[in-house]
Amino acid sequence: MTTTVDEATREAIRERLAILEGEVAAAQAHPSEWLRHTKAVDPKTGEEFFFHFDKGWEWQREELTSYLQNQVVLRLKARQLGVSWLGIGYCGWKCLTKPGTRALCVSINETESIKLAGRAWDLWENTPEHLRFDAKVIKPERGRPSSRIEWEFPDGRISSLIAMPSTPRAGHGETASVVFLDEFGRHPFAAESYKAFIPVIADGGQMLIVSTANGYGNLFYELWMEASDRAISAIFLGADKHPGRNATWFKQMRQRLSTADMSEQYPMNATEAFLGTAGCWFDVDAIQRYADRCRDPLYRGNFLVEEAGDKAKFTRRSDGWVWVYDQPEAEKDYAIYADIATGRGKDSTAAVVIDLTNMNIAAELQRTRPDRQVEFVIAPGLAATGDPRLLEVALQNLIGNAWKFTGKRDRARIEVGAEDRDGKPVYFVRDDGAGFDMAHASKLFQPFQRLHGAMEFEGTGIGLATVQRIIQRHGGRIWAEAAPAMGATFYFTL
Repeated sequence: MTTTVDEATREAIRERLAILEGEVAAAQAHPSEWLRHTKAVDPKTGEEFFFHFDKGWEWQREELTSYLQNQVVLRLKARQLGVSWLGIGYCGWKCLTKPGTRALCVSINETESIKLAGRAWDLWENTPEHLRFDAKVIKPERGRPSSRIEWEFPDGRISSLIAMPSTPRAGHGETASVVFLDEFGRHPFAAESYKAFIPVIADGGQMLIVSTANGYGNLFYELWMEASDRAISAIFLGADKHPGRNATWFKQMRQRLSTADMSEQYPMNATEAFLGTAGCWFDVDAIQRYADRCRDPLYRGNFLVEEAGDKAKFTRRSDGWVWVYDQPEAEKDYAIYADIATGRGKDSTAAVVIDLTNMNIAAELQRTRPDRQVEFVIAPGLAATGDPRLLEVALQNLIGNAWKFTGKRDRARIEVGAEDRDGKPVYFVRDDGAGFDMAHASKLFQPFQRLHGAMEFEGTGIGLATVQRIIQRHGGRIWAEAAPAMGATFYFTL
């Protein structure tokens, strides 16, 4: 039996095929053109989730474009913006359009990592047949995945998407084309995972790091503060990115939620996100107003705790300090301070007076090598004002460097002290170790630059870059003086 198809039907078929071919080409070129044809369904509520990329959501397409253009992406985000969906969607798109891709996705715990695998599966299940790019699922063999999805392509290549919880061994020994670290600020083993995935970057792979804030001083915060030094694309995605939120909505949420919850879920700037989730309850809007009006290099603010989370009063003292405060109460500790170090209103650091002689760094080093003969000379009463955690990291790196580069001496001396120069303290860490040629001093604070061979002295090449960033965050500078085989002295101001 022969079926006759009229010309109008043929034309309609040709037009439909052209549309499908155009959709395939567009989806191969950009992840948004694949995601706009998928959807996810909440297994509990049945609610459907779509990507539209219009009506105020255009920024999501720009986000995906940024993923295509940058090797390491860092996003500090508010909740309910779909950013985690963008991350897992991008990983799924890479697996389907680049056969042989291996995507590793790490979340806080096993429950959350299973959710990531489930999200990737939902997007795949709801993808039209012509946008599956001839991929065939070989794992899981049945049902929903708990940790792994594998697709096989006609040419035999296999793409894998593997979800795993944050553990001390997550990522160790793994290879990947793209790594997605979801809610990284809350990973219990963030440092171990990040270190394990550094080879992915070195091999040309991608890393997407996404999180809400979880205080300051953790690895996520450090990556945020050091983003420019590490060639990381860092962007804050605030609560106002959601097109359905207006001033009335924010007013209602502030009435319902504590300051801490607002800072974590719906922050409007990075200062609020990091310091608010650290428990610094002060008037962030007042800080922002002050910072926007002041462009000098350093302004200092003294912020007193207000445990109820209410708005505090805001004044400027005659001595130049900005003071956000509430009426002090007896038997409460009001020892929270903050610097507005750049005048931009977003680079704030908690600051207290620190006893630099009481950090036990020397004792910890001596415990690692009790056989070494090293004399530590640390000036008594040495103190500074700054972030205690960050300054301890800086001293650990500087004293650790001195310890390392005196390692070939039978007897060594490491000195930590301060000198008065023009009425201001200049701190220093001095050793009598290997030293270096000052002709190469310009490389000292550049990430991954080493003045000594890896076989001679171990190290990652990022320690001094980290120190410089911390010192600069405190409004200071760092420099060094040295000579080969004559030791080195690192000076810094705060």
